Order: sequence, then structure tokens, then C-alpha cells
Amino acid sequence: MKQRKKPKKIIKTFEERIEQLKAYKAKHGHFRVTQRSGESESLVYWCNSARRACRLFKRGKHTGRILVNAKRFQMLMDIGFQWEIQRSFITFEQRLCELIKFKDANGHCRVPRSGDTIDLSDW
Repeated sequence: MKQRKKPKKIIKTFEERIEQLKAYKAKHGHFRVTQRSGESESLVYWCNSARRACRLFKRGKHTGRILVNAKRFQMLMDIGFQWEIQRSFITFEQRLCELIKFKDANGHCRVPRSGDTIDLSDW
């Protein structure tokens, strides 16, 4: 019986990931690359690893998978990479007001999942 070959894992360079992030931002208007965003699992994992590595780099420590040095840290800073993915608590009434304003401006309630409206569309 033949053994199945495992698919070859494609390893991207740091620079390739930066380009992938730029394309993501051009498409979605932000750098909140999460599993909920529907992006490839490898990019989600890389972004989380990069955030962790950069936190350690700022403390003068180095970490495993992604080696972050001053040049790479600056590359992420230059593209405006989002370091924290936290949503502040917004009340139902506040979101409802946002939705009403959106409807008044656009004539519908189909809020796109991009740019400034991503939080509202998630709601």
C-alpha cells in the first residue's frame, strides 16, 4: 500500500509576510487579522507570533519562531501593524446609534466588514 505524501509546507519570508499584510490592509482597511476575519490560518498564526515576538523584543528578549530585530520591528511599524486586538465595551444603545447614522448616510443597514465599519458589522 502506498503512503500518502504530506503536502509540502510553504515557508514564507518575513518580507513576504509584510507584503501579504499590506495586501490584507488594502482589501480590508485594517490589520486586525484574526480567525474571525476569515483570513488564512497561517497568516493569523504569523500575526499572533509577530505580536508576541515584538512584545519580547521591546523587553530586550528574543523568541522562538519569528526572529524580530530592530529592522523587522521597524518594518512592522512603518506599515502601521496593529499590535493589540482589543475591542472596547460599547453598549447596545451606542451601537444602535451607529447603525442609525450608517443607515441615514447609506440608505441601508448592510454594513461592510471593512475599514471603519468592521466593529459595527460584527455587532
